[in-house]
Amino acid sequence: MSKIVKRVTILSIGIALLMLMLVGASAQGKVTLRLWHGLGNVDGPYFHKLIEEFNQTHPEIDIQPRTWGDWGQFYDKLAISIKVGTASDIVTFHTSNIPRFAAIEGFYPITQEIAEMGLKGEDFFEPTWQGTFYEGEQYAAPLDFHPQSMYYNVKHFREAGLDPANPPYTLEEYIAAGKKLTQDRDGDGKTDQWGYVFNMDTWAVQFWSTIPQYGGQVIDEDMWKCLLDSKESIQALQVWVDMVEKYGISPAKCTEDMQLFITQRASMKSDGTWILLGLKEQEPELEWDNTVFPKFGVNPAVWVDSHAFGLPVQKKRDAEKIEASLQFIEWMVTHPLRWVRAGHVPANREAAFSEEFRTECPHQYNASLQYAALTYLPRTVHLREIWSRLGTAFQSATLGELTAEEALKKATAEIDKFLDGR
Repeated sequence: MSKIVKRVTILSIGIALLMLMLVGASAQGKVTLRLWHGLGNVDGPYFHKLIEEFNQTHPEIDIQPRTWGDWGQFYDKLAISIKVGTASDIVTFHTSNIPRFAAIEGFYPITQEIAEMGLKGEDFFEPTWQGTFYEGEQYAAPLDFHPQSMYYNVKHFREAGLDPANPPYTLEEYIAAGKKLTQDRDGDGKTDQWGYVFNMDTWAVQFWSTIPQYGGQVIDEDMWKCLLDSKESIQALQVWVDMVEKYGISPAKCTEDMQLFITQRASMKSDGTWILLGLKEQEPELEWDNTVFPKFGVNPAVWVDSHAFGLPVQKKRDAEKIEASLQFIEWMVTHPLRWVRAGHVPANREAAFSEEFRTECPHQYNASLQYAALTYLPRTVHLREIWSRLGTAFQSATLGELTAEEALKKATAEIDKFLDGR
């Protein structure tokens, strides 16, 4: 073998070894992050696509998402894993749960890190920004807000002589429209098209929206006393009972409101923005639209919560993983229109008021118009217990098991026990 060939061979081997070393170093340098969430079967897969996009454009980071499929199961798992030090590196969760986890030091405060991203309170809708704080520290980066919205069947409106471009808003308008839309189409003496349908299960977001509309509160400002037994809250619950018992525009004992709506057996229903993508993709033949949540009481108000990103506390703080996590959070939060196509409203004001959002996401835009009426759940560590009793009261009254007053007096007594021991 000539000296030239030997030199070329040695050089080639050296280059190959160097390449292997670089590849190995790159592989060893990749930061793997676990991300947990409880997003459903519509916005969940969309979220995973965004994570795939991030992983492809950030080869030094590998985010491995896991959905628990159910928010209740997610929060149970998160609470246990934080306690034993096995929580994921990042979570997508609701800001209403920040007091619960911040009070036990379950999340790293990221006040300074958020500021270094250039995120400022004035860039966001005030309730969405304030909801990421607890006792002066910021624990999450706000991503969206997802309020209740009213969905209606456009075809049914036209057939009933109602204007689809001018849907009802007040209680009187809803009752009048509901009576026109409630029909016995086949003449068998039974209602087969309901004017307004709502879920009478224990998830009482509709009821929560109407409590402040009538001037009621769930608990007092000091978080010491439950106020659900007030005349205002009782009136707010009675409205939903009357939909069934007095006006006859809603079916009794309904727990399948979505099924009734998509099969065109119900003309109007209230629900969150998270159903939007599913309606668009899975029900292409259904002619529908949405508008803001109704104002049954004196004041406009609507239940809302926000998705946000937080960093659960680990057994040992890993600066490299935290830095990588913050890169992903910044990528998501500073480009909010990526995510809202899954069916949500950007927490960022500029994005929400943009022409792109209005034209490309018209139904989310419709829901965003109630930004001044957003009403979040009480900022208390006892939110879970309160929410459970609130839902049980709603169910008991709308199913006719208790009167509105009886249901709320019972809930108040039970909630006071938790607040007394706070």
